Amino acid sequence: MDARNLSFAQERETSQHSAIDRSVFGMHLEVPVPESDPGSPVTPLRNLRFGFGSWRWWDTGTTWRMIEPRKGSFTFALMDKLMRVAEENNLEVVLTLGQPPNWATGGRKGTGSNPGNAYNNLPPLNMADWRNYVKTVALRYKGKIKYYEVWNEPNLKEFFGGSAGQLVDLTREARTVLLAVDPGIKLLGPAVTTHSGYPFLEEFLRLQGGRYIDIISLHYYEHPSPPEAHIAVTRKYRDLMKRYGMGDTPIWNTEAGWRHWHYKGRYYSGDQNNKLVMPDDLASSYIFRLYMTNIVAGIARTYFYGVDSWWNKLRLIDVENNRPNLLTGAGRAMQRTVSWLTGAVVENFTRTTEGIYFVSLKKAGKPCLIAWTDDDAYIPLRLPADMRSGRFTTVLGTVSTPKDNYVFDKMPVLIELPERK
Repeated sequence: MDARNLSFAQERETSQHSAIDRSVFGMHLEVPVPESDPGSPVTPLRNLRFGFGSWRWWDTGTTWRMIEPRKGSFTFALMDKLMRVAEENNLEVVLTLGQPPNWATGGRKGTGSNPGNAYNNLPPLNMADWRNYVKTVALRYKGKIKYYEVWNEPNLKEFFGGSAGQLVDLTREARTVLLAVDPGIKLLGPAVTTHSGYPFLEEFLRLQGGRYIDIISLHYYEHPSPPEAHIAVTRKYRDLMKRYGMGDTPIWNTEAGWRHWHYKGRYYSGDQNNKLVMPDDLASSYIFRLYMTNIVAGIARTYFYGVDSWWNKLRLIDVENNRPNLLTGAGRAMQRTVSWLTGAVVENFTRTTEGIYFVSLKKAGKPCLIAWTDDDAYIPLRLPADMRSGRFTTVLGTVSTPKDNYVFDKMPVLIELPERK
């Protein structure tokens, strides 16, 4: 049996004919800066060795309330430093707009706003203040920031205390201002979370909000479900988009991570034990499967949240012991994910009747497969002839050349196949 013609149990989700660009691999870097010292040094360079190509500015001290603490008085010291980091590392930036200063909301902060002084869930009272803020930022970073996102997680009251209609108004005004500055700018929205965001997005689209965005932005927090759950969620949202004439609009997953998970038959929650972290073998598996399943689901970009996030329990670096230069196994798996997939062309994605997920792709014209199973599955397979001549490398870096059989499990394995003559 030829490995490239296995009997599959379901149709592929997508056929992606262009090579995967490094911008597909998005990331968050938290850069905590005290409001009292917005000019303090920024040193996120140590975290940029994963190979990702896009950086979403959130939890980076770049919200409206951080850069215009007093009306008409802007401070760009931190943003300028972040921009230099982005340019030095060839990173595309997504800037999330919103979280107004208290002066723009009548001198008050909304009830239920996310804790800390970085957030205010109220929409501004005066649209002119919003337009001035957006225009000032867009002019300063013209030609440098192409992607803007209007508000973070507006379906959650701790981030947005307004209505879907108010967000449509803010999005419309932002689009008018941004395109007047630079017609090449693209607008993302409305960045809803997948657990509870569906009704909000439906209302946003019903109110014609889709007219003002170029990219649908979603946050895929399907924990404790595994990454493959993103496929069904994407299908559900795509069906909603089709109903409002937006079926071909790109979807970006601008936040994703795990705070809760299942491991070896047990449930674990970071809410119940904040010191708990995901086991490294599961984390290594999930970081690859996150980007891979998003690609085959038709998601154009995915932003992991994040390299140095304490909230997300999937660790790429040693956050607990404040050792940012120490990569976890999952951190090394992230490096291999980018290395394996950048420049590759996906040809097919399927799940066999045995329960093995297969992605067939080509890189530099050479055929290969990537395979894995569900979390607790161990599936032996008598290898087809062409697989026996292949080189097997797990996302952990283990290399083998099995002769007859191979036991597939949750750990993705790259199978480099000989070229057909």
